[in-house]
Amino acid sequence: MKTLSDDYYSRIQQVLVNAYQRCFVSEMWYRFVSVLIVSLAVLSLASFGVSQQLETLMNQFLLSLPTISLIKGLSLVLLILGGISGGLLLLPRCPLLYEMGGWGLLCVSWGYLSVQISQLGYPLPVITPMLFLGLNGVAIALTKGIHTWIALHQNQERYALIAEEFNEGMWDWNLNTDRIYFSAEWFHMIGSTTEARVEPPQVWLDRVHPEDLTVLEAAIAAHLQGQTQRLEQEYRLRHQDGFYCWMLGRGVAVRNANGRAERIVGSQINITLHKKAEEHLRRSAFCDKLTGLPNRSGFSQYLQRSIDRIQSQSKSAFAVLWLDIDSFELINNSLGGGIGDRLLVAVAQRLRAFLPDRDILARIGGDEFGVLLDHIQDVRDATQLAERIQQILALPFKLDEREVFLTLSIGIALSSTQYADPEHLLRDADTAMHRAKAFGRARYEVFEQSMRTQMVVKLLLENDFRRVIAQEASNCSDELQLLYQPIVKLKTGEISGFEALVRWQHPEQGTLPPHKFISMAEETGLIVPMSWWVLRSACRQMRKWQLAFADTVDLTINVNLSSQQFAMVGLPRYIEQILEETELEGSNLKLEITESMIMENAASIVSMLHEIRRLGVQLAIDDFGTGYSSLSYLTRFPVNTIKIDRSFVSNIGFGKDCLEIVRTIHLLAYNLGMNVTAEGVETAEQAACLLEMECEYGQGFFFSNRWMQMQLPIF
Repeated sequence: MKTLSDDYYSRIQQVLVNAYQRCFVSEMWYRFVSVLIVSLAVLSLASFGVSQQLETLMNQFLLSLPTISLIKGLSLVLLILGGISGGLLLLPRCPLLYEMGGWGLLCVSWGYLSVQISQLGYPLPVITPMLFLGLNGVAIALTKGIHTWIALHQNQERYALIAEEFNEGMWDWNLNTDRIYFSAEWFHMIGSTTEARVEPPQVWLDRVHPEDLTVLEAAIAAHLQGQTQRLEQEYRLRHQDGFYCWMLGRGVAVRNANGRAERIVGSQINITLHKKAEEHLRRSAFCDKLTGLPNRSGFSQYLQRSIDRIQSQSKSAFAVLWLDIDSFELINNSLGGGIGDRLLVAVAQRLRAFLPDRDILARIGGDEFGVLLDHIQDVRDATQLAERIQQILALPFKLDEREVFLTLSIGIALSSTQYADPEHLLRDADTAMHRAKAFGRARYEVFEQSMRTQMVVKLLLENDFRRVIAQEASNCSDELQLLYQPIVKLKTGEISGFEALVRWQHPEQGTLPPHKFISMAEETGLIVPMSWWVLRSACRQMRKWQLAFADTVDLTINVNLSSQQFAMVGLPRYIEQILEETELEGSNLKLEITESMIMENAASIVSMLHEIRRLGVQLAIDDFGTGYSSLSYLTRFPVNTIKIDRSFVSNIGFGKDCLEIVRTIHLLAYNLGMNVTAEGVETAEQAACLLEMECEYGQGFFFSNRWMQMQLPIF
């Protein structure tokens, strides 16, 4: 616990510390040395009798006072002067004018008091103390001046070192004389060996790039008028060798008592490397590295400028073309990524050489390019240019002595005051491009609002489908449903099996057939989880029928395999797992694959088909006759059934050609040891024709309606 005395001593200690901190040891040393020198000088004068003679002359001839002995009073004098000097040394620093005044006042005061005391009969020395005090004042003034000069010199060296370290060129603009002091480093920045000197402002301003001069002068004027706290401006300065360097100029105005600027003091630094780095980053952010064209972000900036322009100029118009190379992935995969990149560069160069300079060409991404037609009259200008672009790029590209031919799908979006975001324009141009691809590629389409509506509807449907697939995976949805179409033996009319057909019971749009959502499922990759759900559900349902009805043991369930499933590694193992899970025998399952699926990778899938057949699973080629078939490979496939496409069967009664095609396919399958199922049987006449040519099985609405009342229950 602290006592009162402890607090008292702490306060004294703090006062002494503060007093010491206010004192500058170096300056006290100068004062001590000066007082010591003056004291020695005065003592020397006293020792040689000079002071005694001066005192005698002063007292006898000027003051009419009795002569005193200086030696007798010297100790008293030195004691008094020492105390005065010591007190002055401990005083805080004050301006030199006040300090000299203090010494002068002491000198005069001593002279006056010593004379008055001497007249009272107490003779005191006059000249010696006054000489001591006066010389002390002069000596301290000299030492303080020397100390200030040394400090100034050190600051100048320090300032020069800092300026050299940071590569800054200093300048000091005297506004009264309109002359500027430029440091040597300032001249060195522009490649000159000139030393520091004063020059007119034109030495600086005449070297500023014309595009930057007006901005720099405006910044200087604004600062002089007090609109900014400091001057800071970037500008380009001409080098002695003729090129321009980027500089960053900073400065601050020195104002008088009335607030009027009299000087501007500042510096400039070379920021050329920084600007180059900025430009490199800008190009990385807004330019495509491969082609050197603006990328999507850079293209959006150009679009924003055009959008802003038409907002104020309603008569102005522009158009955006979205170019997509058809089947570029095939070129890239077959010829290699290097050839693909070179082809993109060649396309960019050909388009850039063809388009006017005012039009902006950009690589939006991948094999897609964008064109901004900045000034057009109407839609015909855009469509005519689209046709010309297709003609220009239809000419062959020669790469490594190969001739590569391209076609383009182009979407066109016209400007409107309703557009405020560049992304909306790009979105609509992209929508039109996809419409062109949907209509057969190698064509262009102009965006219409109905396209956007259809895209929104498609997106909503896709979101709903994703939701359904996610719910089906956790068995908490019944929107996806399986219908089972019977496959009938034509001779006996008995059911030999069923084909599982998926339907989507949409809560708002009702029952949706496969063509409404299968293509969307393939585009999004959702076809794979949906197909596994179909296969598992169909196998489970067939097993339930077998357990409930003894006469269904030999029935088969037909399930379509998707192309994405067919490309999966380990497909036989997945099928085996589902059979084990549902406890269904492989002989009760028949997988349907299309011609195109097996013919695209005919040589590589033969072994996989044999693995599936070893599980006891049967295989059928669906839609036979609609694709490209190779009979040499067909004989190698372990296929059980060929299904004749409905496009031939449904037209049997309308022309002889279709009947002959069906007859030929049936004969081919018979000779290969395969059975045949005719799809799309809709009338009794068609069924009779098929039976006449001894076709084994039939499938279609004719049989579905006939056996409606005999359909098995769905568990």
